[in-house]
Amino acid sequence: MIDIKRCTSDFEYYSSACLKIKSKGKIIPFNFNEPQRKIHNIISQREREGELQRYLILKARHEGVSTYFEGRNFWNAHMRPNTRNMIIAHEKESATAIFQMCTLFLQELPLHLKPMIKYSSKKEIYFANPDPKTEHIEPGLRSSLSVLTAGKDSVGRGFSFDAGGAHFSEVAFYPNPEDTVLSVMSILPLTQDVIVAFESTANGVGNFFYDEWQAATAGESNFCPIFLAWYELEDYSVPFKTKEAKTWFMQKLKDDEKELLSKYPVSPENLLWRRMKLKEYKGDIEKFNQEFPATAEEAFVLSGTPVFDRRKLKLIYKQCHDPNTRGQITIVGFNHDPKGELRIWERPINDAIYVIGVDASGGEGGDFACIQILKVLKYPLVAQQVAEWHGQIDSVVLADVVKSLANWYNEALVAIEVYPNPHGAVTQNTLLKNYFNLYRQEFVDRYNVGMSNKYGWETNVRTKPQMTSFAIHCIGTSETPTYVHLESKDLLKEMMVYVKDGTAANARTGHDDRVVAFLIALYVLHETSDYYEQDDIVMTKKEPSIIKRPNYVDPDWRKILANQGMSESERNLEWADY
Repeated sequence: MIDIKRCTSDFEYYSSACLKIKSKGKIIPFNFNEPQRKIHNIISQREREGELQRYLILKARHEGVSTYFEGRNFWNAHMRPNTRNMIIAHEKESATAIFQMCTLFLQELPLHLKPMIKYSSKKEIYFANPDPKTEHIEPGLRSSLSVLTAGKDSVGRGFSFDAGGAHFSEVAFYPNPEDTVLSVMSILPLTQDVIVAFESTANGVGNFFYDEWQAATAGESNFCPIFLAWYELEDYSVPFKTKEAKTWFMQKLKDDEKELLSKYPVSPENLLWRRMKLKEYKGDIEKFNQEFPATAEEAFVLSGTPVFDRRKLKLIYKQCHDPNTRGQITIVGFNHDPKGELRIWERPINDAIYVIGVDASGGEGGDFACIQILKVLKYPLVAQQVAEWHGQIDSVVLADVVKSLANWYNEALVAIEVYPNPHGAVTQNTLLKNYFNLYRQEFVDRYNVGMSNKYGWETNVRTKPQMTSFAIHCIGTSETPTYVHLESKDLLKEMMVYVKDGTAANARTGHDDRVVAFLIALYVLHETSDYYEQDDIVMTKKEPSIIKRPNYVDPDWRKILANQGMSESERNLEWADY
C-alpha cells in the first residue's frame, strides 16, 4: 500500500513506490544508485538548512544524474500543484529520450495516482482538467513538465516561475550556453521553492561549464558543486573469473592504478573495469578521464597543447601548502581577513630580494587582476612564491595595492604588463608618481639605432616565447628538476589549462591572470639577476660585466651591438635562450 502523504514530501520513497525506469532492457522501479543517493542526500541536507537550491554537478558518463532530476521534476509536477518544471537538453535526440522517460513515468504510475492530463505534446505535459465544463470546479494540478532543446526552442521565453524546477542537462555541450542559461535564470526566483541543477560531463576548458565549476568550487557563485567520480557507480566494475586471476592482476598493477587504489575507495574489480574500458579509448588516458574522471581536475581535458608538463604540475600541486595568512593590504599595513584578496606564504625577510609581476584588470565586473611576489633564491634555484594578490579592482586603485606590497617586500622591483593590456598602462602611469623601483623593458630602437627602454612589460610575439620558455625550464618535467618553488594551488590550476595557440595572446583559455603575472615576475627576476652574485645568505648587487642583454632578438641586433663595441665572443652569446 502506497503512503500518499509520504509521497508528497519524500522523493526517494515516491520514486521507489511510484516511478518506473528502463534499465538493461527491463522496466524496473526507480531505486537510487549510489551517485543518485549522494545527490539526494546533499539536496535533502541543504533543504533542512534552508540553503538556496542551486546545484552544479560534474559527473562521469551514465551515472543516472539526468534520470534523478527528471524524476524529481516529474514528482514536483505530480505532487505539488501549480508548479512549472523545465528540462533543457543539449540536443534534440537527448530531449526526445528525456521526454520518453517522463512519458514512461506517467504511463507506469499506479492507476489511483494518475492525474488528469489536459494535453501532452512532444515537448510538454500539462496536468489539469481537460473538460472545460468542469475545470472551474475541479481544475486538477495545473502543473506542467516541459522538455526543451538548447539553441532550438525559445527557452525561457513566455515562462514564469513561482515554484518548480529547472534542470540543465549536459550544459557543457550547449551551443550557446550563456544565452540559454541567462534566458532561463532570469525568470527563476531566488527562493527554496525552485530547484536549479546544471549537470554535465566535462567538455574541455575555457568554456561556460568550466568557468561555472571554477566559480562554484571557489565559493564565488550561488551554486553548490557536486563531483561524482566514476568509481561511485556500482556498475563500473568487472568480477574476476578466478581468485588466481585476481591475484595475478594485483601483482601487475600499473603506477596510476596503485595510486587510485591507495587514494580512493576503488576495488580491484573497479580497476579491472577501468583497464578494459581504457582499451576502447586506445589507451588515451586524458580522453578516458574526461568521460570517467576520478577527480574534478582530471575531468577538464585541454583542447590544445599544454605549455607546461601537466604531470610535473600535478606533483608540485600535491606539495603546495595553504597560505599562512590571508587578508587585505592597505597604505597603513596588513589586515587579517579570511576572505581577503592577499594570500601570504612568507612575510618579508630583511635583506631578501623580491620581484613583483602584475596583470591588471578592467575594474569591478571586469577581468581579475593579479599580483605575484617572488623571492630570489640561491643558485641553482631561481625563485620562491611568497605571496599572491587576486581580485577585481579599478586600475588606479590597483596602483595603491602594488605600491603597498612593493614597499612591504623590501622595495621590490615591480613589472606591470602594459601591453596588450591597456589597464596595466593606467596602473603603471599612476604608480610612476609615487614609487621608484619600476621595471624598464629594453628594446631595439630602430629609429635612433641603439638600445632604448621604457617602463612596464610588453607581451608580444617576441617576448612571449621568452617568458614562457624560461618558465617551462624552471618548472621542469617529471624527469627534470624544478628551479622555482610554487605554493598557489590556484596558480597551478591555471597553468594546467594554459595551452599554446601560436600567438602573443598564447594560452587564453579562461582566466590566466595568475599565470601572466607569474611569467612576468619570473622572467624579470631572471633578466635582472645578471646584476647579482651569490653569497651565503642572499644575492648581493654587483655591476654587470657586459651590456645588459635585450629582452628579445631583433633582426638588427647584431649590427647595433657591434656599433657599441662588443667583442665577437660577446656577440655570439645565446641571447634568446629563454
